[in-house]
Amino acid sequence: MQSPGHIAVIMDGNRRWASENGHNENDGHRAGSRAFQATIDACIAQNISYLSAYVFSTENWKRPKPQIKFLMTLMEHLLNEHVKTACKNDIRVRCLGNLRVLPASLQSTIAMAHEKTKSHTTLNLNIMINYGAHEEITHACQTIARTVHAGNLDPELITPQTIHDHLHTAHMPSPDILIRTGGKSNIRLSNFMLWQCAYSELFFLPILWPEFNAEHLNNVLNEYHSRQRNFGE
Repeated sequence: MQSPGHIAVIMDGNRRWASENGHNENDGHRAGSRAFQATIDACIAQNISYLSAYVFSTENWKRPKPQIKFLMTLMEHLLNEHVKTACKNDIRVRCLGNLRVLPASLQSTIAMAHEKTKSHTTLNLNIMINYGAHEEITHACQTIARTVHAGNLDPELITPQTIHDHLHTAHMPSPDILIRTGGKSNIRLSNFMLWQCAYSELFFLPILWPEFNAEHLNNVLNEYHSRQRNFGE
């Protein structure tokens, strides 16, 4: 089997890890950020071209306001750190989602990250912030509908590729692998890359995200190579 070009991760379990290890929730998110950086390093070592990480969903706004404020501040800090690493390691950083409603300072940091890393090619790092697949697909359909309404597209010519080309991940390959941590109570996609993961190989791991490391990734890759992908054939 061909090596995977794109891995997507749902990084679940930061708060539970903190609770189980006697830490507060913020410490759990900090530990999760360290696991994320280790995952980036491991993907580079494995010659993975794309890594998409679910960082903050459209549903996460329902969390307590102090937690949201902390997460926004943490994301801005980490993005600044990721840019430094990206410039050293030829990583292109792209933040995907409805970015317009994020705090202005975070939006500014995102714009800086996009600009400084736009020519990098070793790893394409997609950080999914305020992302939800339902909203993404809805937005794609609205854009296509406006094109049809303007008389610039025949509805009969709309294909799955048309929709793909209007998603946040347009011009990227779909994930070969989707990894979710969090254990047996979290065997679901949680509104993440629903269109793109139609034929992804799914891996639900019985660990919490801060525990994820290069060995876990290697185990997933080994199992991936043992599977036969037939894409519904």
